[in-house]
Amino acid sequence: MKHYFLIQFLLFFGISHSQIIDDFTDGDFTSNPVWNGTTADYIINSSIQLQLNNTIAATSYLSTPHQLTTLNGKEWRIYVKQSFAGSGSNYGRVFLTADNADLSIAQNGYYLQFGEASTIDAIRLFKLQSGVSTQLCAGADGQIANSLSANVKVVRDDSGNWSLYADLTGGQNFILQGTANEPSALFGTQFGILNNYTSSNANKFYYDNIYVGDEIVDLSPPILVSATAISALQIDVLFNEAITNLSGENTNNYDIQPFQSAASAAIDLINPALVHIIPLSPLQNGNTYTLLASEISDLVGNTATNNQIAQFQYLVADSVVIGDVLISEFLPDPTPVIGLPEIEYVEIYNKSTKIFNLQGWKIGDASSEGTIAAAWLLPGEYKILTATANVPLFTLGSAVGTTSFPSLNNAGDD
Repeated sequence: MKHYFLIQFLLFFGISHSQIIDDFTDGDFTSNPVWNGTTADYIINSSIQLQLNNTIAATSYLSTPHQLTTLNGKEWRIYVKQSFAGSGSNYGRVFLTADNADLSIAQNGYYLQFGEASTIDAIRLFKLQSGVSTQLCAGADGQIANSLSANVKVVRDDSGNWSLYADLTGGQNFILQGTANEPSALFGTQFGILNNYTSSNANKFYYDNIYVGDEIVDLSPPILVSATAISALQIDVLFNEAITNLSGENTNNYDIQPFQSAASAAIDLINPALVHIIPLSPLQNGNTYTLLASEISDLVGNTATNNQIAQFQYLVADSVVIGDVLISEFLPDPTPVIGLPEIEYVEIYNKSTKIFNLQGWKIGDASSEGTIAAAWLLPGEYKILTATANVPLFTLGSAVGTTSFPSLNNAGDD
């Protein structure tokens, strides 16, 4: 997530004159930009995120000048994680703009709130005027009642229309949460975060991937990421961003080769970049398919007019009986090396017409046994079983890792 976000915004940096970009990869928050406030209460953690790091109940904050000359045509983005259930004593605020660097006494501005009393917690956008908070818009009640790990985006246009978006999975598939018209000039000079917490939550606030600046205009159509066979009657198709219902659920926009088509298509209720496709006829075990998608549009109207392609296999493990799989070769004494890694292994062969998943199968001798990792063994296929650490020494796909691979005695073994 961090790398995708950083690359995207670096591309815009040269053309948008953005005021704040900070993903904390420099390892601190003392420069580029400089954050001020209760700085002793925060750290950059091992995940390169800004994290509250206190031990007692308190109110902590960090702020930095946003240098905006107007709020019109601007956009704010931030990743927020709170690993607790919010309450009236435990909540976070992100000030889009505030009139005081000390956010705890700010009187005017706009802020997002995460956490509140009872269980109706939602992501909420507020106006703060003369110390009085007024909600402008919000997501659904209860959406962050337990904890949250979300990317949030706010956009204000030239007419004072505010739009609140969020991806509650922490990704970039933003879904509109609410809108409001509020053109007041509660301008302020500061952007920042404020945390109010009890001692049990004094280190459970996290922030990352902050952007404040000109609205980022999406000019790229959706990209097909993958197609996955979930069952004989379901194919999950994933795009890199949210797509429209009109394009995503139009079966004419998909083709499944060979000799297949989509009977229905439905966008996932939680992830609007994911489409569940039911094929016209069941997928056949062991077959490899190609899915083609075209005329898929994102939420701002960018359309991928050319066919995009993703290949997938449909594999279901068959039941095995004695004789289906044979041990075809041992290498108990790999020294001296002659054209192979200096590694002990056992080779197996599928002599049947069945498909097997080796996950959980075991191989052993009289003194020990190892457990084989997940891998498909197709009809007529060979696989090498060896210690997990040795798998990279063999041709890609030919070897399967085995935990506690038994040592093969050179003089003979059972």
